[in-house]
Amino acid sequence: MISARRTSGAGSGCSGFWLWALAGGALSFSFLTGFSIGLFVLPLAVVVLLAAVRRAPYLPESIGFLTGVGGTLLAIGVLQARDPQGLTPEPWLLAGSVCAGFGVAGYAVVRRCASA
Repeated sequence: MISARRTSGAGSGCSGFWLWALAGGALSFSFLTGFSIGLFVLPLAVVVLLAAVRRAPYLPESIGFLTGVGGTLLAIGVLQARDPQGLTPEPWLLAGSVCAGFGVAGYAVVRRCASA
């Protein structure tokens, strides 16, 4: 009974996954920007994280957190690619692609195994 509740329920599905992704993206953005704009984003990130924990407390959807982190890394890579004086974008793009890819693929695998 408990395992069924943790793998499916009212907060399960794509909306829960993307809520977790938003929380991951906001927290990673807040962490990477540090003491500048990150201080203003941190309260919003905590609110989104608490909403994700409350509305989608299930394991498959929480994998979306990794996808959100990957999205932040991809955004930094794209911004660095536009700036000729900036950092090399390849490490950021690679790390973002790996995180986002593993997050989406992991969610698909876990959902498929839970429905079987």
